[in-house]
Amino acid sequence: MKRGPKTKSVGGGVGLDKLPAAPLRLNVEARKAFRELAQICEANKVLSDMSPPFLELAAMNLANVRKAQKDLDKRGLVIKVRQGERVNPAMGVHAMARQGFEACADRLGISPSKAKAVEKVEDKKEETEDPNDPEKFFKE
Repeated sequence: MKRGPKTKSVGGGVGLDKLPAAPLRLNVEARKAFRELAQICEANKVLSDMSPPFLELAAMNLANVRKAQKDLDKRGLVIKVRQGERVNPAMGVHAMARQGFEACADRLGISPSKAKAVEKVEDKKEETEDPNDPEKFFKE
């Protein structure tokens, strides 16, 4: 008997009726991040049929950010090597992974800047008048 991924119903999603399962090809940390991000997307009602690839990329990057941050916490910004001292390579990994994560989060609609933009658009919609209002055309 073949088992499918465990999924649950998604409320308010566009084109996606189940919470996507974390791909098995991801490592443990990335799968955990995938589930966290999928739940955030579900809570913000931004899941769509285009979300899973961006969720996967965002999860991989978030896992790398966390791993690099652990190394920075453990060894510090500057590490000792045979030739003296040098900048911890985890800083570069952290910066690149954070940049990748931020780009994916923006595409998914869960970044803070995206949330502010969505609020602004919704506020403007309430303030503007209906362009098809018949009273607009019959004013003297």
